[in-house]
Amino acid sequence: MKVCTGCHELKPLAEFNKAKHGALGVSARCKDCFHEYYLKNKEHVKSRTHAWAAANGAHIKAQGQRFYEQNRESILEDRAEYYEVNRELVLARVDLSAKRNAERSATELSSDQERLHPDGLKRCRKCKQWLNLQAFSLKRRTADGLNPNCRDCDNRGVRTIASFDERGLDKCVYCMGAYEHADHVLPTALGGLDLMENLVPACARCNHKKRDKNPWLWLSICRPGEDHEALLDSWGIEWRGWRVERI
Repeated sequence: MKVCTGCHELKPLAEFNKAKHGALGVSARCKDCFHEYYLKNKEHVKSRTHAWAAANGAHIKAQGQRFYEQNRESILEDRAEYYEVNRELVLARVDLSAKRNAERSATELSSDQERLHPDGLKRCRKCKQWLNLQAFSLKRRTADGLNPNCRDCDNRGVRTIASFDERGLDKCVYCMGAYEHADHVLPTALGGLDLMENLVPACARCNHKKRDKNPWLWLSICRPGEDHEALLDSWGIEWRGWRVERI
Protein backbone atom coordinates (compact mmCIF):
# COMPACT_ATOMS: atom_id res chain seq x y z
CA MET A 1 0.00 0.00 0.00
CA LYS A 2 1.09 3.59 -0.65
CA VAL A 3 -0.32 7.10 -0.09
CA CYS A 4 -0.78 9.11 -3.30
CA THR A 5 0.78 12.60 -3.13
CA GLY A 6 -2.00 13.91 -5.36
CA CYS A 7 -5.28 12.72 -3.84
CA HIS A 8 -3.65 11.66 -0.49
CA GLU A 9 -5.50 8.35 -0.51
CA LEU A 10 -4.00 5.04 0.60
CA LYS A 11 -4.01 2.71 -2.43
CA PRO A 12 -2.52 -0.64 -3.52
CA LEU A 13 0.75 -0.45 -5.47
CA ALA A 14 -1.10 -1.75 -8.56
CA GLU A 15 -2.89 1.63 -8.69
CA PHE A 16 0.42 3.40 -9.39
CA ASN A 17 2.53 3.50 -12.56
CA LYS A 18 5.90 1.79 -12.42
CA ALA A 19 8.83 4.16 -11.82
CA LYS A 20 12.39 2.81 -11.75
CA HIS A 21 13.70 5.46 -9.37
CA GLY A 22 10.53 5.98 -7.33
CA ALA A 23 9.90 4.79 -3.80
CA LEU A 24 8.81 1.13 -3.86
CA GLY A 25 9.40 1.17 -7.62
CA VAL A 26 6.25 3.18 -8.40
CA SER A 27 5.36 6.83 -9.07
CA ALA A 28 4.42 9.28 -6.35
CA ARG A 29 0.94 9.94 -7.78
CA CYS A 30 -1.63 7.27 -8.60
CA LYS A 31 -2.86 6.45 -12.10
CA ASP A 32 -6.12 8.35 -11.57
CA CYS A 33 -4.25 11.54 -10.62
CA PHE A 34 -1.94 11.19 -13.61
CA HIS A 35 -4.93 10.76 -15.90
CA GLU A 36 -6.71 13.77 -14.41
CA TYR A 37 -3.59 15.91 -14.86
CA TYR A 38 -3.25 14.75 -18.46
CA LEU A 39 -6.84 15.66 -19.33
CA LYS A 40 -6.41 19.14 -17.85
CA ASN A 41 -3.03 19.76 -19.53
CA LYS A 42 -3.26 17.63 -22.68
CA GLU A 43 -1.77 20.14 -25.13
CA HIS A 44 1.04 21.12 -22.78
CA VAL A 45 1.97 17.47 -22.15
CA LYS A 46 1.96 16.69 -25.88
CA SER A 47 4.10 19.69 -26.82
CA ARG A 48 6.58 18.92 -24.03
CA THR A 49 6.78 15.26 -25.10
CA HIS A 50 7.32 16.16 -28.78
CA ALA A 51 9.99 18.72 -27.87
CA TRP A 52 11.87 16.17 -25.75
CA ALA A 53 11.63 13.53 -28.52
CA ALA A 54 12.95 16.00 -31.11
CA ALA A 55 15.90 16.92 -28.90
CA ASN A 56 16.73 13.31 -28.00
CA GLY A 57 16.05 11.45 -31.26
CA ALA A 58 19.46 9.77 -31.39
CA HIS A 59 19.19 8.62 -27.76
CA ILE A 60 15.70 7.19 -28.34
CA LYS A 61 16.85 5.26 -31.42
CA ALA A 62 19.92 3.86 -29.64
CA GLN A 63 17.85 2.82 -26.64
CA GLY A 64 15.28 1.12 -28.85
CA GLN A 65 18.02 -0.73 -30.74
CA ARG A 66 19.63 -1.94 -27.51
CA PHE A 67 16.28 -3.20 -26.21
CA TYR A 68 15.61 -5.04 -29.49
CA GLU A 69 19.03 -6.70 -29.49
CA GLN A 70 18.64 -7.81 -25.87
CA ASN A 71 15.11 -9.16 -26.37
CA ARG A 72 15.15 -10.17 -30.05
CA GLU A 73 13.97 -13.76 -29.54
CA SER A 74 10.93 -12.93 -27.42
CA ILE A 75 10.00 -9.93 -29.62
CA LEU A 76 10.01 -12.03 -32.79
CA GLU A 77 8.01 -14.79 -31.11
CA ASP A 78 5.40 -12.29 -29.88
CA ARG A 79 5.15 -10.67 -33.32
CA ALA A 80 4.75 -14.00 -35.11
CA GLU A 81 2.14 -15.21 -32.62
CA TYR A 82 0.14 -11.96 -32.82
CA TYR A 83 0.24 -12.01 -36.63
CA GLU A 84 -0.99 -15.60 -36.77
CA VAL A 85 -3.98 -14.79 -34.55
CA ASN A 86 -4.80 -11.35 -35.99
CA ARG A 87 -3.64 -11.63 -39.61
CA GLU A 88 -6.75 -10.10 -41.23
CA LEU A 89 -6.89 -7.24 -38.72
CA VAL A 90 -3.19 -6.46 -39.19
CA LEU A 91 -3.48 -6.43 -42.98
CA ALA A 92 -6.57 -4.19 -42.83
CA ARG A 93 -4.80 -1.70 -40.55
CA VAL A 94 -1.70 -1.66 -42.71
CA ASP A 95 -3.78 -1.05 -45.84
CA LEU A 96 -5.74 1.79 -44.19
CA SER A 97 -2.57 3.43 -42.89
CA ALA A 98 -0.89 3.09 -46.29
CA LYS A 99 -3.83 4.79 -48.04
CA ARG A 100 -3.76 7.70 -45.60
CA ASN A 101 -0.01 8.09 -46.00
CA ALA A 102 -0.29 8.09 -49.79
CA GLU A 103 -2.73 11.04 -49.65
CA ARG A 104 -0.39 13.34 -47.69
CA SER A 105 0.72 16.64 -49.16
CA ALA A 106 4.42 17.40 -49.69
CA THR A 107 4.37 19.63 -46.59
CA GLU A 108 2.81 16.92 -44.44
CA LEU A 109 5.31 14.37 -45.75
CA SER A 110 8.24 16.66 -44.93
CA SER A 111 6.82 17.26 -41.45
CA ASP A 112 6.49 13.51 -40.80
CA GLN A 113 10.08 12.92 -41.90
CA GLU A 114 11.34 15.63 -39.55
CA ARG A 115 9.29 14.17 -36.70
CA LEU A 116 10.39 10.56 -37.28
CA HIS A 117 14.01 11.35 -38.18
CA PRO A 118 14.98 14.53 -36.29
CA ASP A 119 18.68 13.80 -36.82
CA GLY A 120 18.23 13.26 -40.56
CA LEU A 121 19.22 9.59 -40.37
CA LYS A 122 17.30 6.39 -41.08
CA ARG A 123 18.29 2.77 -40.41
CA CYS A 124 18.12 0.49 -43.43
CA ARG A 125 16.03 -2.59 -42.65
CA LYS A 126 18.34 -4.79 -44.72
CA CYS A 127 21.95 -3.72 -44.12
CA LYS A 128 21.22 -2.19 -40.64
CA GLN A 129 23.27 0.95 -41.40
CA TRP A 130 22.25 4.47 -40.34
CA LEU A 131 22.18 6.54 -43.54
CA ASN A 132 21.07 9.98 -44.71
CA LEU A 133 17.47 10.16 -45.89
CA GLN A 134 18.71 10.81 -49.44
CA ALA A 135 19.99 7.20 -49.52
CA PHE A 136 16.40 5.95 -49.58
CA SER A 137 13.95 6.06 -52.47
CA LEU A 138 10.46 7.52 -52.01
CA LYS A 139 7.57 5.28 -50.98
CA ARG A 140 4.67 7.49 -50.03
CA ARG A 141 2.61 4.69 -48.43
CA THR A 142 5.09 4.28 -45.54
CA ALA A 143 5.01 6.37 -42.35
CA ASP A 144 8.03 8.47 -43.35
CA GLY A 145 7.41 8.31 -47.10
CA LEU A 146 10.65 6.39 -47.65
CA ASN A 147 11.48 2.83 -48.63
CA PRO A 148 12.49 0.69 -45.61
CA ASN A 149 15.58 -0.48 -47.53
CA CYS A 150 18.28 1.85 -48.85
CA ARG A 151 18.82 2.17 -52.61
CA ASP A 152 21.85 -0.15 -52.58
CA CYS A 153 19.92 -2.91 -50.81
CA ASP A 154 16.91 -2.41 -53.08
CA ASN A 155 19.10 -2.90 -56.14
CA ARG A 156 20.55 -5.99 -54.54
CA GLY A 157 16.99 -7.30 -54.02
CA VAL A 158 16.39 -7.06 -57.76
CA ARG A 159 19.55 -9.08 -58.39
CA THR A 160 18.41 -11.67 -55.82
CA ILE A 161 15.08 -12.19 -57.59
CA ALA A 162 16.92 -12.55 -60.90
CA SER A 163 19.13 -15.20 -59.27
CA PHE A 164 16.05 -17.10 -58.07
CA ASP A 165 14.65 -17.04 -61.60
CA GLU A 166 17.92 -18.35 -63.02
CA ARG A 167 17.84 -21.26 -60.57
CA GLY A 168 14.18 -22.03 -61.29
CA LEU A 169 13.09 -21.13 -57.73
CA ASP A 170 9.67 -19.49 -57.95
CA LYS A 171 8.10 -20.74 -54.68
CA CYS A 172 8.98 -21.06 -51.01
CA VAL A 173 11.47 -23.94 -51.02
CA TYR A 174 10.28 -25.10 -47.59
CA CYS A 175 6.50 -25.36 -48.05
CA MET A 176 6.07 -24.73 -51.81
CA GLY A 177 3.80 -21.74 -51.15
CA ALA A 178 4.17 -18.24 -52.59
CA TYR A 179 7.41 -16.61 -51.43
CA GLU A 180 7.82 -13.15 -49.89
CA HIS A 181 11.32 -13.23 -48.40
CA ALA A 182 14.88 -14.16 -49.32
CA ASP A 183 16.10 -16.54 -46.62
CA HIS A 184 19.67 -17.36 -45.59
CA VAL A 185 19.71 -21.17 -45.62
CA LEU A 186 22.66 -21.12 -43.25
CA PRO A 187 21.70 -18.27 -40.86
CA THR A 188 24.20 -15.44 -40.55
CA ALA A 189 24.19 -16.10 -36.78
CA LEU A 190 25.73 -19.52 -37.56
CA GLY A 191 28.32 -18.17 -39.98
CA GLY A 192 26.21 -17.98 -43.15
CA LEU A 193 27.24 -15.41 -45.74
CA ASP A 194 25.00 -12.82 -47.35
CA LEU A 195 25.62 -14.25 -50.82
CA MET A 196 23.37 -15.57 -53.60
CA GLU A 197 24.59 -19.14 -53.04
CA ASN A 198 23.19 -18.98 -49.50
CA LEU A 199 19.82 -17.41 -50.39
CA VAL A 200 16.55 -19.08 -51.31
CA PRO A 201 12.95 -17.83 -51.63
CA ALA A 202 10.79 -18.40 -48.54
CA CYS A 203 7.34 -17.38 -47.36
CA ALA A 204 7.05 -15.14 -44.29
CA ARG A 205 5.65 -17.98 -42.16
CA CYS A 206 8.56 -20.37 -42.87
CA ASN A 207 11.17 -17.62 -42.58
CA HIS A 208 9.86 -16.58 -39.15
CA LYS A 209 9.65 -20.17 -37.94
CA LYS A 210 13.13 -21.06 -39.17
CA ARG A 211 14.91 -17.99 -37.84
CA ASP A 212 18.41 -19.03 -36.63
CA LYS A 213 17.84 -22.79 -36.53
CA ASN A 214 20.48 -25.27 -37.64
CA PRO A 215 19.63 -25.77 -41.36
CA TRP A 216 19.85 -29.57 -41.10
CA LEU A 217 17.38 -29.54 -38.21
CA TRP A 218 15.07 -27.20 -40.08
CA LEU A 219 15.12 -29.34 -43.23
CA SER A 220 14.26 -32.41 -41.17
CA ILE A 221 11.20 -30.51 -39.89
CA CYS A 222 9.91 -28.94 -43.12
CA ARG A 223 11.11 -31.55 -45.65
CA PRO A 224 11.21 -34.85 -43.69
CA GLY A 225 12.23 -38.07 -45.41
CA GLU A 226 13.96 -36.32 -48.35
CA ASP A 227 17.59 -36.29 -49.45
CA HIS A 228 18.56 -32.92 -47.99
CA GLU A 229 21.96 -32.76 -49.66
CA ALA A 230 20.32 -33.28 -53.06
CA LEU A 231 17.73 -30.61 -52.19
CA LEU A 232 20.43 -28.07 -51.37
CA ASP A 233 22.26 -28.91 -54.58
CA SER A 234 19.06 -28.42 -56.60
CA TRP A 235 18.60 -24.99 -54.98
CA GLY A 236 22.16 -23.98 -55.93
CA ILE A 237 23.33 -23.76 -52.30
CA GLU A 238 27.03 -24.12 -51.43
CA TRP A 239 26.65 -26.26 -48.29
CA ARG A 240 29.81 -28.37 -48.23
CA GLY A 241 31.81 -25.83 -46.27
CA TRP A 242 29.22 -25.46 -43.48
CA ARG A 243 30.58 -25.79 -39.96
CA VAL A 244 27.36 -26.84 -38.24
CA GLU A 245 26.43 -30.17 -36.72
CA ARG A 246 24.57 -32.61 -38.95
CA ILE A 247 21.25 -33.54 -37.36
